[in-house]
Amino acid sequence: MKIYLKNTISQLKIACILFSAAFIFVGCGSLYSDEDLTNFDAQIQEFIQENNWKAERSETGLYLEVLEKGGGESIPIDAKIRVTYKGTLLNGQSFDQTGAEPVTLHTRGLIDGWREALLSIDVGSSVRMVIPPQLGYKNQELPKIPKNSILVFELTVHDIQ
Repeated sequence: MKIYLKNTISQLKIACILFSAAFIFVGCGSLYSDEDLTNFDAQIQEFIQENNWKAERSETGLYLEVLEKGGGESIPIDAKIRVTYKGTLLNGQSFDQTGAEPVTLHTRGLIDGWREALLSIDVGSSVRMVIPPQLGYKNQELPKIPKNSILVFELTVHDIQ
């Protein structure tokens, strides 16, 4: 019994060490190389220049252009917001939109690019965002969005619930 228990404890220790090492490796690694990030950024800059937009780049790689300043309250990090939006790929293909009626979204469920943009605007604002893959859906393949897609959104925040 002692030998069996000793072997089981040793196996558990090894499993814990392996799990911890895997967690650290995955947590510290980046999905994209510096070359990938540079390539995404170059594509975005070319797109913005071709469309004559005035979007500004954040440190994370999000490009944001305020089309209309809202003047309402700031948007909290954890909020339910009512928005209208349209999402397209760089080739202009639409993959999602709300139409005229606002929809309610919780900021916790949004992609990183949206959350970052929302923290920098007020209720009533309309913005245009160009979101690189690392702030979007990354390498996920979605029905209308190929993996590693750069996303373009036009968004209006109507209110907070």
